[in-house]
Amino acid sequence: MIIGSPSKRIVTGVQTCSSDLGAGAPIEIFMIQEKLLAKNPDTIVYLPFVGSLFTDYPYNKMKHYFSPSIILPAIKHLGVNELISQRRYFLDSFIGKFIPLYKYRESIRRISYNALRNYLNIESRTEPQRYGYDYISEPKAYFDQNVVYFGRYQHLYRETKHTVLNKELFKEFAKAVVTKGVKLIVIEAPTHPLIKKCYRREIDLDFNTFFAEQAVKIGYKYMNADYLPKYPDKYFVDFTHLNKIGRPKFTRYIAKEIE
Repeated sequence: MIIGSPSKRIVTGVQTCSSDLGAGAPIEIFMIQEKLLAKNPDTIVYLPFVGSLFTDYPYNKMKHYFSPSIILPAIKHLGVNELISQRRYFLDSFIGKFIPLYKYRESIRRISYNALRNYLNIESRTEPQRYGYDYISEPKAYFDQNVVYFGRYQHLYRETKHTVLNKELFKEFAKAVVTKGVKLIVIEAPTHPLIKKCYRREIDLDFNTFFAEQAVKIGYKYMNADYLPKYPDKYFVDFTHLNKIGRPKFTRYIAKEIE
């Protein structure tokens, strides 16, 4: 979103940190960079977390952000066979890029369905339904079971075939932003303290080393978790989503950093 007065425009990409999808991957940021820069912001805030780099990219999300600019980097780093094997998603995204009714067909279907239910008095709504995590956190068993599973059987985050592509696309994005004269701030998004038991320690080191080194080379500001206020488990719904008391604290921190 964009915040600030016309004289100070700030684009914030607040990371929702979806642990299963690795939301906010540089692959997506790269595809929307032209739209971001078209807003003529003074500052762009990007909030990645380890899942942004160290998970397989879910191609079913690509239709929401698709730009043809992703094709050549994908071929270069993943090979033509990757595009062929994922042709369903690339084709779907490409068509949706130029035909909005096709892109949003599922949303239109849901809207039509709900409108019909309202018309038939099956379910009447007087206002839109809003989505947001409340104060309730997952039970202790949820965290214990996931820590055991990911710590023993497979790591939640690990280097994948998309890791190198994500790193390269972030560098391209950061260079484009800085070259445009826009201030770029990269902040490691907060996560539940127990999440670090779900993957190897080396992943954190790789993550922070990459963003810190590129900050020096490209010229943006990077703040890892050591710069952030402490977020104990009571501030989280699950491993990666802040709850109703965690979100305001993080929002105040972001606002202070971009003043």
